[in-house]
Amino acid sequence: MTRISRIPMALALFGLAFLAGCDGVPTEPVDNGAMTEPASLGSNFAAADGARCATIDFEGFDHGASIDGAVLSVFSTTLTVSSERWTADTGGSLVSHPAKAFDTDSTVPTEDKDLQVTGLCSACAPLDNIIIIEDPLGFATDGDSRFGGEITITGFGPLAGLTLESVTFVDTDDDETPAYVQVDGGTVATASLTGDGTVEVKSGLAASLTNTIKLVLPQGTSGGFDNLEVCQAGGGEGCTPGYWKQPHHFDSWPSAYNTGDTFGSVFAACGGGDSLQRPESGSICNKTLLQALKLRGGGLNALGRHAVAALLSSSTVSYDLTPGQVIDAVNGALTSNSYSSTKNMLADFNEQNCPLN
Repeated sequence: MTRISRIPMALALFGLAFLAGCDGVPTEPVDNGAMTEPASLGSNFAAADGARCATIDFEGFDHGASIDGAVLSVFSTTLTVSSERWTADTGGSLVSHPAKAFDTDSTVPTEDKDLQVTGLCSACAPLDNIIIIEDPLGFATDGDSRFGGEITITGFGPLAGLTLESVTFVDTDDDETPAYVQVDGGTVATASLTGDGTVEVKSGLAASLTNTIKLVLPQGTSGGFDNLEVCQAGGGEGCTPGYWKQPHHFDSWPSAYNTGDTFGSVFAACGGGDSLQRPESGSICNKTLLQALKLRGGGLNALGRHAVAALLSSSTVSYDLTPGQVIDAVNGALTSNSYSSTKNMLADFNEQNCPLN
């Protein structure tokens, strides 16, 4: 795979302005203060059927770095990784043990030539980093686990209409039990036993994905995985707070919501402690939806304006979330008093193509 490079700031700002250009209102500044950049983020692209797709890869990690608990992301939604390994070739049990990034361009450890471009895996050349489970004797000397295990990726729940389309298996030894991939508990892809140091791509899976992908190395099986391609049907449309707050766009508001409805009447988790930050004041719960769209500043203020824009967009255009999912996500942020990740997700969705005028 090609490593994802940083986008120059000027180009990034131009892109954001273009996405918001459908409403004729400049994109508001991004609140960078609380943002955490994902450690690995695949490129988004549009499929022929109008779905958008992204590849979850493991670039951005150093060789041997732990991926358990690391921040991965797809469509601006945070994912969580956990892993377990078997304690023996036979018998034994699964115990918590770190998943790690393995750079296939590396020449260490010498034990793992079947995962190295300069060793037995010349087909690994396009992959760069893959994900493995650390061997019980340690990564530095033994690389991936000889006993097998399971890597679980969760957090897809906030997104609707997802499918897992393809996955890459690495080092499918013909004297081991085939590795496989499960989606929400059901097996959707199984590796062919093509030999030591080989790479196999299983595509065309179209496996409906609600919450969990599990990468399974059966007991006594070694190897790794890469390039999980996830697609989302529809979506790709959203309108900014700047669009929805303009009087000449009030006719675009869905009939279910009015400019005078209070924020708290829609987002039930809103409570007396949800006080706005400067330059605003008071409780967001008592603000009307229109007033929330006009809030200035970061933190809760930014969540408020993007929450309302997301609510209205999800009720009118081909948005990436349903209205119920928007409400649930915002209620969760209000309950936890942790606003930035939800705000960032909704802002990304709101700043896509706006088909309204």
